[in-house]
Amino acid sequence: LLTFVLWNVSTIWWIWLATPVGPFAATIASSFLNMVAFMLFHTVSKKGPKALAYTLLVSGWIATEFWYTTGDFSWPWLLLGNGFSHEVWAVQWYEYTGIFGGTLWVLLSNILLYEAWRRRRDAKAWTWAGAVVLLPILVSLGIFWSYEAPDEGSVTVSVVQPNIDCYD
Repeated sequence: LLTFVLWNVSTIWWIWLATPVGPFAATIASSFLNMVAFMLFHTVSKKGPKALAYTLLVSGWIATEFWYTTGDFSWPWLLLGNGFSHEVWAVQWYEYTGIFGGTLWVLLSNILLYEAWRRRRDAKAWTWAGAVVLLPILVSLGIFWSYEAPDEGSVTVSVVQPNIDCYD
């Protein structure tokens, strides 16, 4: 639980600027949802097959993130797939899978890297982990480098920034 609380506090501290109660409520709610997915994984991994436990972890986590985007409280900044929003060249494949595909990629990559690390001398485990990490990036580079912007002429844009503080 502490890990999830620290994660949420470090990512939603700025809500304090809008309302002092917001960060506390968001941290409690989000940490609870993350903990439920992880506890499901933990319980099943102790008594059942590891593949089922990992499947439940990934499914539970993605379900939580889906709720983040559709519930009354929308927290899109907490989606793991959004963590690569500044690395446009690496996530061109999101065009086909969406942001939840990115979350799946993060979770699956981490699970496979963890399992490869646990079995340090197993070349097959490292090969699978490397393939899952690198294949989408290579596909993205192909899409990124082959993109040709259509010539549609020019557009006139005006940007106006009022000199007001919305928190006053």
